[in-house]
Amino acid sequence: VILKAVREERKRRQTRLDSIINFLEPHVKYTPGGVRDIEQALSLMNLFLEKTPEDPHVTEVLKFYKDVLLLIRQRLHAESGQDVLSGPDQLEISKIFGASSLSEFMREIERGLSRTFFYSEWLLEIFKAPRAEINKIADKKFKKGMDLIISLHKSPGILMQKKVRQSLDLFFKPSKKDQLSPDQLQGLKLLLGPKSNDSLIVDVFSSRLIDKILPPVQKLVGYVQHDQYHRFTADIHLQQACRNFLKIRTKSKELGALSFLHKELKTKDWELIGWNCLFHDLSKGDGGDHSHKGAESVLKMLPKNFISKEFQAELSWLVQNHLLLSSLAFKRSSISSETLKELQDHGVTDQRLKRLAVFTVIDIKATNPEAWTSWKGQLLKDFLIDLRSPESLQRQKLIPLFQAQFKNVPSSAVDEFDSFLLQRIPLKILIKDLSVLQKVESTSIQIFKLSGRTWVRFFDRIDRPGLLVNYVDRLHQAGANVLHASIQTLPGFGVYDWFQVSLPIGKEKILLNSVNQTLPLERFQFEKVQFESVKITPMGTSEDQVEWLVNLKAKDQKGLLKLACYALNQAGADIKSARVHTWGLTVEDVFRISFKGTEEELKFKITSFFGNFQ
Repeated sequence: VILKAVREERKRRQTRLDSIINFLEPHVKYTPGGVRDIEQALSLMNLFLEKTPEDPHVTEVLKFYKDVLLLIRQRLHAESGQDVLSGPDQLEISKIFGASSLSEFMREIERGLSRTFFYSEWLLEIFKAPRAEINKIADKKFKKGMDLIISLHKSPGILMQKKVRQSLDLFFKPSKKDQLSPDQLQGLKLLLGPKSNDSLIVDVFSSRLIDKILPPVQKLVGYVQHDQYHRFTADIHLQQACRNFLKIRTKSKELGALSFLHKELKTKDWELIGWNCLFHDLSKGDGGDHSHKGAESVLKMLPKNFISKEFQAELSWLVQNHLLLSSLAFKRSSISSETLKELQDHGVTDQRLKRLAVFTVIDIKATNPEAWTSWKGQLLKDFLIDLRSPESLQRQKLIPLFQAQFKNVPSSAVDEFDSFLLQRIPLKILIKDLSVLQKVESTSIQIFKLSGRTWVRFFDRIDRPGLLVNYVDRLHQAGANVLHASIQTLPGFGVYDWFQVSLPIGKEKILLNSVNQTLPLERFQFEKVQFESVKITPMGTSEDQVEWLVNLKAKDQKGLLKLACYALNQAGADIKSARVHTWGLTVEDVFRISFKGTEEELKFKITSFFGNFQ
């Protein structure tokens, strides 16, 4: 009855204190491993003398940390009358203890709490367990290092954890080269392999066997990152990452919106993700960039005669870039050239992208389960879908070609290419055409015959009002019917507009000869046309002007595009880019414009030309 009551009280207390703030500012009395846990353990040892094991070390640890915590508690009561070791109190008390730094002081406190919690839990189990079970585990003999992890696998629980703790120094001797031994590698493979399970992960960490299998973990014990995001100490974060990895590997639904990736990953991918769960933060607290240092340590720790060079390289890359998607997917647009270039500069491939995405879910959940939301899952999914879309893949191919050919032009110029154009015109033709246009100072018209389709490209070094109306008028004068169009202005070049047209035989010369033909807007004549719908959507603000999307839909009619361009010009709008499509008998024109004025003014001016506003 007493043991049951103690168990229930501890469970309620642990649930109540399971928060980020308790890791950052522990309650010295009630936190797991605190004064209450220690006093319960010592009292039960006196109450159950016949079952109390002869283990002076356990008693010494419990009494030592009881004295330390009581000393801290007395100081807290004298200063603030509370039991919470708050930030300001931590600094003052660390000086009293003569700690080299605040972080080192809190690391020692967390290490102590971890040890006292383990021993108090172990004693509770000793008092509860049958004598036969206790004796069986006590008589267990280990012949080699792998016996430790195998025993934890076969007999999970804190009794075997304690037995393993007592035997750690007998095995896994440190290597002079800082490389992992065959036994250590075998232990990692079992821990992260398909036969592993959640209890094995917990037992390997709780028994501190992990410190022997992967020695750098030892320095992470008790390491707290003082922010409101990291919920666990650094070593427990690695444990949580491994546990999340096992859940996700066996259940695709654990990935949420990214569950579609599960079937795309192969055995090698899962192995790399699993090992990254342990290696990605091993250099935390060492100073400098922990990702870079961790990537270097991977190459030093993994022996080449046991781990392939390819696996080492890919794991090192994952460690180096494990935060990449978190910094991009939740903060930037995946379609910008800056984002695409950053991914390329980091060596991201489709397979690496999938591994990173799955690991990002694992890492965020292991940092703070409350930080992972369905909203973040959808953002990451959208980011991946955008990156893997035909439009983005073409843009990714264009970036290195563009930079190699035009070193003095900003890579942001790639953002201005219409995605429709990139999917219709071969990239080599675009690069070659722009190379020629670099030497052109005025206007250029070129006709391209591509896959049975006729494209007309207009270029002008300087954009000016009414230029697009002139282009469309020249096409009409030549008898061309516009099927599709991509309108854009490229930084470092100028106006770069492409029109897919149906052009009567023999009219090409008329069109090419119109290169210098520019009429003032007042001389144009327009057919009467009718629009079915006009939709205006605000996009954002650029300097002192607001950008809008103007979407026009209508039945295909002669002069429709020319009137639309003219009307926007007369309304005072600056056409930044446009996409024109004719689908059968239906025309859909989308213009991105900037307008200096109010929303009401823009609506009034546009509706005066186009009719009803939606």
